[in-house]
Amino acid sequence: MDALYLYGEIDLNTRLLNFLAQKNVTAHVFNYYGYYAGSYYPREYLNSGYLLVQQVANYQSKKKRLVIARELIQAAAHGMQLSPCMSVRCPPCCF
Repeated sequence: MDALYLYGEIDLNTRLLNFLAQKNVTAHVFNYYGYYAGSYYPREYLNSGYLLVQQVANYQSKKKRLVIARELIQAAAHGMQLSPCMSVRCPPCCF
């Protein structure tokens, strides 16, 4: 397991956080309404510098930068699309 996604009202203790850190599992927390509240990253993950090294490696390659830029644009466009029920023609009963 790479990550744990927690939704709603959840009680955690340090024993769980220590266990997740030992297994190198990231915990992402969302509130009752599904909005992102924060993340818990194991210590080794942040201190290793691996992520920064990978970001620099991708930045140095123009081809990789363009691939990432295209993915960001596609994700933004996908997020802006309306669902079929959100159109103007949809009757109010669908909500």
